[in-house]
Formats: sequence, structure tokens, C-alpha cells
Amino acid sequence: MKVGLALALGAGALLASGVSALPVPAAPYTPPDYKALCPATLHTLDLAIQVIGATPNQIASAKSAYNSAESAMKGNDFYSCTQSARSGLKALDAG
Repeated sequence: MKVGLALALGAGALLASGVSALPVPAAPYTPPDYKALCPATLHTLDLAIQVIGATPNQIASAKSAYNSAESAMKGNDFYSCTQSARSGLKALDAG
């Protein structure tokens, strides 16, 4: 709390002294490349299922998510593939 207040006061003093803050130009938005993320996340999930010691229920949930992700990838639905693989990782508490 005191540090934040000191930083705020320091910034106010800096601006009050006549030095102005310059805006930082924003980089153009680049959307995620789900076509690349899908197989990478699916591979990570596959490894996590094999390596992470999880409960049988967690492994079953992760395998179900893996199957959904793999099916979505075959249908060229890379966003759904990535989301399913991520949900499988969350089921394993692996990321």
C-alpha cells in the first residue's frame, strides 16, 4: 500500500515538474494461431496423460477431452481443438 502510494506520488511529482509522459504506440493485435496451437496443446495433453499421476476420474476426463480435441482437429476446427485440449490439461491440474 505504501509503495503504491509512493509510486503514485512520485509519478505525480514527475508530471507536475513539467515532464510529460509519452504514449507508447500500440502493437497491432495478432490473433492466436489456433492451427498451430491445436496440435501443440494436443501433444502436451497426450504427454500429460501418460506422465502425470492423477486420479482415475481426472485421467478419464483428460482422455475424453483428448478425444474431443482430436475429433475437432480432424474437422479443421482448431479453436475447439485447442479449447478441448486445454480443458483436458485443467482436468489433470497440469496447466
